[in-house]
Amino acid sequence: MEKPLKLPPTIMQRVMRFKALKNEEGTLTLFGKPCLIMPIDTILYTMKLMENELGVDKTKWIWYHVGKFQAIAGFKMINERFGYAKTLSEKKKLLDFNTGQTQILGLGAYTYRRMDFENNYFIGEGKSPFADEYKKIFGIQKEPVDYFLNGACAGAVETTIEKEVVSIETKCAAQGKNVCQFVMRPANKWEKSDPWVKKNLILFQEAPTMRELGAKLKQFVV
Repeated sequence: MEKPLKLPPTIMQRVMRFKALKNEEGTLTLFGKPCLIMPIDTILYTMKLMENELGVDKTKWIWYHVGKFQAIAGFKMINERFGYAKTLSEKKKLLDFNTGQTQILGLGAYTYRRMDFENNYFIGEGKSPFADEYKKIFGIQKEPVDYFLNGACAGAVETTIEKEVVSIETKCAAQGKNVCQFVMRPANKWEKSDPWVKKNLILFQEAPTMRELGAKLKQFVV
């Protein structure tokens, strides 16, 4: 039986109050899950190496699905602790609350400019520290660069509405914009003629699951 929803004021308060972030003999855990702290520069170097070897599209696709995986796993962890949303009002609260995970991970703070559950149309906005660092190191960019965060947006909404979602970043701080903006819709609701879709067709391609990649742990194979 699913646990009824009971949320604390913010996810950050929950982490601080219950000391959910711990360091035990050199292993950092968040709510019991092993984690790593990695400088943004290191991630940028990884991305640039991948773009150099695989191309921008393939790199974008990989990081997008890594972000999506992270969000889905994170939402599952939060739901197991704080309950599941049944009503529309609860879903809105849970999506807002779960989005607060970006603050814990150092990905910035985001709000929803549009949260339309009737039409499954969502727009999130915030300032990405990753995009700021990208711009600082590589200069103003022509296209958005938050591949991982964009995937996380897709995973967040997909878990909430239980439909396959594609997110597209339409504004980015690395472009010199004052915010990063992410538009999330079910995959079948995006128009093929949309210029943003044409630029991001790679994101509509599914990625292998952990099970398909050889995972043996029960949490990944059931």
